[in-house]
Amino acid sequence: MARQGYTLIELLIVFSIIGILLGMGVVAYNDFNKRQTLKGAALNLKNDLRQAQNKALAGEKTCTGSLDGYEVSFSSTSYNFRAKCGTNYGTAITTFLPTNVSIANSPSPFVFKVLGQGVTAAQTICLSGFNKIYKISVTVSGEIKDEGFVGTCP
Repeated sequence: MARQGYTLIELLIVFSIIGILLGMGVVAYNDFNKRQTLKGAALNLKNDLRQAQNKALAGEKTCTGSLDGYEVSFSSTSYNFRAKCGTNYGTAITTFLPTNVSIANSPSPFVFKVLGQGVTAAQTICLSGFNKIYKISVTVSGEIKDEGFVGTCP
């Protein structure tokens, strides 16, 4: 008479292999999710920099006086931009970074000047989180460069 079914050893081996593959998949997904969180925060920053740049180009002002441009400033967990009219400022638009993501370096505030005149100083902005660093730089001419994931940041 032929035996039907599987032995306990065969079942244990199959379930062990499935468990190992499932565990590797969960680890890979978590790493991917963390990378995407950091990349998403960096892309939001890049888009907000473009928004400040476009407002300066358009001459959109929310302050009294002659518009100098849009100032961008940073803290470790947030950044903001606002219109700058001499010593007067418009209302700041502040964005907070996701949990476990921070600005690794301490970039100085800079201004996107009106009429496409670039910025007051070139800047490198590095977001860090989950043992990874994402770099965005702004050149003196106002070009916003997405430099992606890097090993270190100045």
